[in-house]
Amino acid sequence: MILDLSIKFHKHFQYWLKRLKRAYEINRVSFRTVLPFYTSQKCPVYGHVDRRNRSGTVFRCQSCDHTDNADVAGGRNILGRFLMGPYRSRYQSYTIM
Repeated sequence: MILDLSIKFHKHFQYWLKRLKRAYEINRVSFRTVLPFYTSQKCPVYGHVDRRNRSGTVFRCQSCDHTDNADVAGGRNILGRFLMGPYRSRYQSYTIM
C-alpha cells in the first residue's frame, strides 16, 4: 500500500512540475533546480555540516553557535547553492544575510 501511495504521489508531483515548467516557458522565466542534500544540517554562515546542527525547528551550529530557524537556515543554504552554482553571474558578488 505504501508503494502505491508513493507512486501516486510521484506521478501527481511530476504532473504539476511539468505544468509549472510549461508556465515558466510561456512567460520566459528560467527554471532551475538545486540539490537539497544536507541543506538543513549545514551552517549558512561557515558551512559546517553536522547532524546535530538541527533539532526540530531550531538550527544551532555546533561549530560557531549560529542560531536560526531551521527552515530559514535551509533556505539560505539552497539560495547559496543556486547563486554559487553553474547559473551564477561571473561579474556579480552576492551576500546572503
